[in-house]
Amino acid sequence: MAALFASGLLDVWLGIHHSNYHLGVRVDPFAVEVSDAVVQDLRERIRRTRWPDPAPGEPWAEGVDLDYLRDLLEYWADGFDWRSQERWLNRFEHRVAHVDGLRIHFVLHRAAHGGAPLVLTHGWPSTFVELLSLVEGLGDRFDLVVPSLPGYAFSQRPRRAGVDRAFVAGLWHRLIQGLGYQRDYYDNRWHGTPIGPDDFVTAPTAMAVFANEFVPEGQPPRSWYERLYNIQHWTVYPRGGHFAAAEEPDLLASDIAEFFANLL
Repeated sequence: MAALFASGLLDVWLGIHHSNYHLGVRVDPFAVEVSDAVVQDLRERIRRTRWPDPAPGEPWAEGVDLDYLRDLLEYWADGFDWRSQERWLNRFEHRVAHVDGLRIHFVLHRAAHGGAPLVLTHGWPSTFVELLSLVEGLGDRFDLVVPSLPGYAFSQRPRRAGVDRAFVAGLWHRLIQGLGYQRDYYDNRWHGTPIGPDDFVTAPTAMAVFANEFVPEGQPPRSWYERLYNIQHWTVYPRGGHFAAAEEPDLLASDIAEFFANLL
């Protein structure tokens, strides 16, 4: 995994805390509460899976191994303890904010003695849960905001087309302002296709490159990213993987903290 975090895998906003929510953003408490009927419906639909014949060849040679998938769905239908997971999720402070007419879910963790706000943004397909493993390593230094992308988890799906990275970055900007923070402005445009001469992010940017990615040729060179980003911090790790926050949360948290220690 190549994780970007700028001054973005992570878009980061730096600023000053204010005591009140403002700028037209309403924030309400939220708890993860899935009804028994919804859970039971999911279990029943999993049990009614119509299975194909096994693929020819060795297991995994032509896709997911059928026996493995059967075992996995059996666990989801009859073994997974959703209520235990629900209790664990509700140990965190959940909120919903109404931003530009959208209901956005996020986890909020404030540092005990105050800290710069840091937005941890998951990718797709994924979930905010992937990033909760970073709370312990970063929560004493940063006020953490871990939102669900529009249409993911408990966030509302927009009733419009064109929801891209720039749209989401704008939502996060207004969410952070609505929580009472200010930040230094920085160019948060994401490069288009094809890449043009104006597609360069000038904000100080860091990248953590983790091993076990999908590229057998090795690690991507730093020069590739320097074409698009103002790389100020570059770290290559011998272990990790595509989901670094889940696989190596301590490494990722320490790298984020080191990068921002030179900016704050």
